[in-house]
Amino acid sequence: MTADRTPRTREDRLGALLGDLLDDLATESLSPAASSVTAMSVAFAAALTAKSARRSAPEMESAAAAAAQADSLRRRALALASLNAEAYERAIAMLSSPAGGEEPGAREGGTQGRDLEIRDALAKTSNALSSLIEVACDVCVLADLVAEQGKPGAQADAAVAATQAEAGARAAMELIEINLLSDQLEDAKRQARDALATASEATEQALAAAAL
Repeated sequence: MTADRTPRTREDRLGALLGDLLDDLATESLSPAASSVTAMSVAFAAALTAKSARRSAPEMESAAAAAAQADSLRRRALALASLNAEAYERAIAMLSSPAGGEEPGAREGGTQGRDLEIRDALAKTSNALSSLIEVACDVCVLADLVAEQGKPGAQADAAVAATQAEAGARAAMELIEINLLSDQLEDAKRQARDALATASEATEQALAAAAL
């Protein structure tokens, strides 16, 4: 008689779901990797913010709106998990591709075309990571609002959500700095740093509000 392996409790289902995800992450494949993990951590932070907002109703007048916004941010973060993985794989593929043909003329044309493709791949990677930082920043600001206006029992969760989202923003910034060394992307890096500064400020305020 075959044992029934269907998860029976919420904890069992969560363990099975996360187990599959972590098994996939632990493989030797290029992706999912750091960018996808970072996006998923921001999605978790957004979900925790939504929970904190819903727990704060009806005392917090904007609880429903805050929860709805957090849900939207969670969906955006999850979408960016896939987008970041695709952009990363394409950038790695371009950086690993040969430089061109055998003839001098073909080699020159191939090199120029390859350089353009690498630049485009790096730009898409930068855009995906920058978008993730913006989402994380929005989560931090929203979590700060809940930490300041939410119920006492929900304030700590909101503050922790802010710290998790800020960590995601900081990790995405590190990926930009490490992987995207082209001077042509300095504008994107500067905008990402500004968003990270906003996320850090909001997180400090959330922690102060929750007295953590």
